[in-house]
Amino acid sequence: MKGTVLLFDHISNKGVIVDKKQNQYHFHIGEWLSAVPIKVGQKVVFEIPKEEAFNIQVRKKQRFLDFFLKFGNFFNSYRK
Repeated sequence: MKGTVLLFDHISNKGVIVDKKQNQYHFHIGEWLSAVPIKVGQKVVFEIPKEEAFNIQVRKKQRFLDFFLKFGNFFNSYRK
């Protein structure tokens, strides 16, 4: 993914990267692979571990599907 270093604390060696959708990802200096020092505002590329989930939300399509299934069963029973 592409992002920008939003902040970095040199005392704790922890920082935050933000992507274009404003999702924030925390990181530790141990994950920094570049020889260039970390600077706020720096453009970076990074990976997100597959075993972790971030920003989990219910999708609107799921609510519509639940509505459709509920009333779809009603209409099917009405036809009989």
